Amino acid sequence: MPTQSPTAKLAKLFGCSQRRVQQLIKDGIISKPTDDPADIAKCIQEYIAHLKKQLDNSSTRKGVGQYKLKIAKEQALKLALENQERQASLLPKQEVEQEVGNAFMNVRTRLLSIPSKAAPEVFGIESRAEIEALLKRLVHEALNELASCTYGNKDVSSKEA
Repeated sequence: MPTQSPTAKLAKLFGCSQRRVQQLIKDGIISKPTDDPADIAKCIQEYIAHLKKQLDNSSTRKGVGQYKLKIAKEQALKLALENQERQASLLPKQEVEQEVGNAFMNVRTRLLSIPSKAAPEVFGIESRAEIEALLKRLVHEALNELASCTYGNKDVSSKEA
Protein backbone atom coordinates (compact mmCIF):
# COMPACT_ATOMS: atom_id res chain seq x y z
CA MET A 1 0.00 0.00 0.00
CA PRO A 2 1.62 3.27 -1.12
CA THR A 3 2.04 5.96 1.53
CA GLN A 4 0.62 9.40 0.96
CA SER A 5 2.90 12.31 0.23
CA PRO A 6 3.17 14.97 2.94
CA THR A 7 1.34 17.40 0.61
CA ALA A 8 -1.52 14.91 0.16
CA LYS A 9 -1.73 14.41 3.95
CA LEU A 10 -1.94 18.17 4.52
CA ALA A 11 -4.54 18.56 1.76
CA LYS A 12 -6.68 15.93 3.47
CA LEU A 13 -6.21 17.56 6.89
CA PHE A 14 -6.89 21.09 5.55
CA GLY A 15 -9.88 19.95 3.50
CA CYS A 16 -8.48 21.36 0.28
CA SER A 17 -6.68 20.20 -2.86
CA GLN A 18 -3.01 19.31 -3.11
CA ARG A 19 -2.67 22.22 -5.53
CA ARG A 20 -3.89 24.60 -2.78
CA VAL A 21 -1.33 23.17 -0.34
CA GLN A 22 1.40 23.70 -2.97
CA GLN A 23 0.20 27.29 -3.39
CA LEU A 24 0.38 27.83 0.40
CA ILE A 25 3.97 26.54 0.35
CA LYS A 26 4.88 28.75 -2.63
CA ASP A 27 3.35 31.82 -0.92
CA GLY A 28 5.40 31.13 2.22
CA ILE A 29 2.31 30.60 4.36
CA ILE A 30 3.40 27.11 5.42
CA SER A 31 6.77 25.36 5.33
CA LYS A 32 7.45 22.57 2.85
CA PRO A 33 6.41 19.41 4.71
CA THR A 34 8.35 16.19 5.10
CA ASP A 35 7.13 12.79 6.31
CA ASP A 36 8.10 13.71 9.87
CA PRO A 37 4.92 14.04 12.03
CA ALA A 38 6.45 17.01 13.86
CA ASP A 39 6.90 18.74 10.50
CA ILE A 40 3.27 18.04 9.57
CA ALA A 41 2.18 19.45 12.95
CA LYS A 42 4.27 22.59 12.31
CA CYS A 43 2.55 23.09 8.93
CA ILE A 44 -0.85 22.73 10.57
CA GLN A 45 0.08 25.38 13.17
CA GLU A 46 1.31 27.72 10.42
CA TYR A 47 -1.92 27.24 8.48
CA ILE A 48 -4.04 27.90 11.60
CA ALA A 49 -2.04 31.10 12.26
CA HIS A 50 -2.66 32.15 8.64
CA LEU A 51 -6.44 31.57 8.99
CA LYS A 52 -6.54 33.53 12.26
CA LYS A 53 -4.73 36.42 10.63
CA GLN A 54 -7.21 36.42 7.74
CA LEU A 55 -10.11 36.40 10.19
CA ASP A 56 -8.64 39.29 12.20
CA ASN A 57 -8.06 41.32 9.04
CA SER A 58 -11.60 40.62 7.90
CA SER A 59 -13.05 41.67 11.27
CA THR A 60 -10.94 44.82 11.31
CA ARG A 61 -12.06 45.79 7.80
CA LYS A 62 -15.67 45.13 8.76
CA GLY A 63 -15.30 47.20 11.95
CA VAL A 64 -13.72 50.08 10.04
CA GLY A 65 -16.50 49.90 7.46
CA GLN A 66 -19.17 50.04 10.14
CA TYR A 67 -17.40 52.97 11.80
CA LYS A 68 -17.22 54.84 8.48
CA LEU A 69 -20.91 54.14 7.87
CA LYS A 70 -21.79 55.49 11.31
CA ILE A 71 -19.77 58.65 10.67
CA ALA A 72 -21.47 59.13 7.29
CA LYS A 73 -24.91 58.79 8.89
CA GLU A 74 -24.01 61.28 11.62
CA GLN A 75 -22.72 63.77 9.04
CA ALA A 76 -25.89 63.38 6.97
CA LEU A 77 -28.07 63.97 10.03
CA LYS A 78 -26.04 67.04 11.01
CA LEU A 79 -26.35 68.44 7.50
CA ALA A 80 -30.11 67.79 7.42
CA LEU A 81 -30.57 69.57 10.75
CA GLU A 82 -28.47 72.53 9.60
CA ASN A 83 -30.58 72.76 6.43
CA GLN A 84 -33.82 72.69 8.41
CA GLU A 85 -32.50 75.39 10.72
CA ARG A 86 -31.52 77.55 7.73
CA GLN A 87 -34.99 77.07 6.27
CA ALA A 88 -36.44 78.14 9.64
CA SER A 89 -38.25 74.86 10.16
CA LEU A 90 -36.27 74.40 13.36
CA LEU A 91 -35.73 76.89 16.12
CA PRO A 92 -32.60 77.06 18.23
CA LYS A 93 -33.14 75.00 21.40
CA GLN A 94 -31.91 77.73 23.75
CA GLU A 95 -34.36 80.31 22.34
CA VAL A 96 -37.27 77.87 22.56
CA GLU A 97 -36.43 76.97 26.15
CA GLN A 98 -36.23 80.66 27.09
CA GLU A 99 -39.54 81.54 25.43
CA VAL A 100 -41.36 78.55 26.96
CA GLY A 101 -39.90 79.47 30.34
CA ASN A 102 -41.15 83.04 29.92
CA ALA A 103 -44.61 81.81 28.94
CA PHE A 104 -44.82 79.51 31.97
CA MET A 105 -43.67 82.33 34.24
CA ASN A 106 -46.44 84.57 32.86
CA VAL A 107 -49.04 81.83 33.38
CA ARG A 108 -47.84 81.26 36.93
CA THR A 109 -47.85 84.97 37.78
CA ARG A 110 -51.28 85.55 36.26
CA LEU A 111 -52.86 82.52 37.96
CA LEU A 112 -51.34 83.41 41.34
CA SER A 113 -52.88 86.90 41.06
CA ILE A 114 -56.45 85.53 40.86
CA PRO A 115 -56.94 84.92 44.61
CA SER A 116 -55.82 88.45 45.55
CA LYS A 117 -58.13 89.92 42.88
CA ALA A 118 -61.03 87.69 43.87
CA ALA A 119 -60.79 88.13 47.65
CA PRO A 120 -62.22 91.67 47.89
CA GLU A 121 -64.90 90.92 45.29
CA VAL A 122 -65.98 87.65 46.90
CA PHE A 123 -66.28 89.24 50.34
CA GLY A 124 -69.94 89.76 51.05
CA ILE A 125 -71.26 87.50 48.29
CA GLU A 126 -73.33 84.78 49.83
CA SER A 127 -74.42 82.87 46.74
CA ARG A 128 -72.16 80.04 45.70
CA ALA A 129 -73.22 80.51 42.07
CA GLU A 130 -72.19 84.20 42.13
CA ILE A 131 -68.78 83.32 43.61
CA GLU A 132 -68.31 80.63 40.98
CA ALA A 133 -69.28 83.04 38.18
CA LEU A 134 -66.85 85.66 39.53
CA LEU A 135 -63.98 83.16 39.71
CA LYS A 136 -64.75 81.89 36.19
CA ARG A 137 -64.72 85.49 34.92
CA LEU A 138 -61.31 86.13 36.54
CA VAL A 139 -59.89 82.86 35.17
CA HIS A 140 -61.17 83.71 31.68
CA GLU A 141 -59.67 87.21 31.94
CA ALA A 142 -56.32 85.67 32.87
CA LEU A 143 -56.49 83.14 30.05
CA ASN A 144 -57.49 85.79 27.48
CA GLU A 145 -54.66 88.02 28.62
CA LEU A 146 -52.21 85.12 28.32
CA ALA A 147 -53.57 84.18 24.88
CA SER A 148 -52.88 87.67 23.58
CA CYS A 149 -49.25 87.68 24.75
CA THR A 150 -46.50 87.75 22.17
CA TYR A 151 -43.31 85.78 22.60
CA GLY A 152 -40.26 86.57 20.56
CA ASN A 153 -41.48 87.82 17.16
CA LYS A 154 -44.69 85.81 17.04
CA ASP A 155 -48.16 86.55 18.34
CA VAL A 156 -49.29 83.38 20.11
CA SER A 157 -52.97 84.16 19.62
CA SER A 158 -52.70 84.10 15.82
CA LYS A 159 -52.85 80.67 14.24
CA GLU A 160 -50.49 80.13 11.32
CA ALA A 161 -51.62 77.71 8.65
